[in-house]
Amino acid sequence: MDARFDGPKRGPMLSRWSAILTGAAVGAGGFLAVMSFWLIWVADGRSFFIRDLDWFVLGTALFAAVVAGYVAGYVEDWRGAGVGMWNGVASWALLVTLATPFVLPNFLRPLTQSRPAATPLLSTLDTQMMVVICAAFAGGLVLAAVAGATSAASRRSKRLFRITPEAERQFLEDISRNERVEVIATIE
Repeated sequence: MDARFDGPKRGPMLSRWSAILTGAAVGAGGFLAVMSFWLIWVADGRSFFIRDLDWFVLGTALFAAVVAGYVAGYVEDWRGAGVGMWNGVASWALLVTLATPFVLPNFLRPLTQSRPAATPLLSTLDTQMMVVICAAFAGGLVLAAVAGATSAASRRSKRLFRITPEAERQFLEDISRNERVEVIATIE
């Protein structure tokens, strides 16, 4: 056999792309649906929505992160909270990767505009926008992880598999006689 094919065997994947992509798709869809509602009110000229649109964007982004994490954990149900949390974080990361090309230019626009020499760099940045973006990304990470772990843990089977004493005794006897081993377990 070729030496290139020899090597350590890999175990099962930690996460499933079907769960990650499902969570990201549902989270992005939820974000777009809710944001379109806020933008309708902004287009209507409602001053409350125009003035506080940044905070509505933050709430919607955090909501989308929770939905993405929950769905990713829900789809990945049988392996427990740890894998559900990992899938929630991966869905969040995919959403951040998709959102960054749209968010980053608006975040950096004040840096490219001319300003008086006496004005410090950070004072030209919109503080509210910086808080919203950082809170959406960092808070989304935490919320997606918690939602993924919670949904995966809630869907995990409550039944435990236990080896009965009879099955254990039979197993040990079969091993000692070098016979074919059958695993027998009861579900409680």
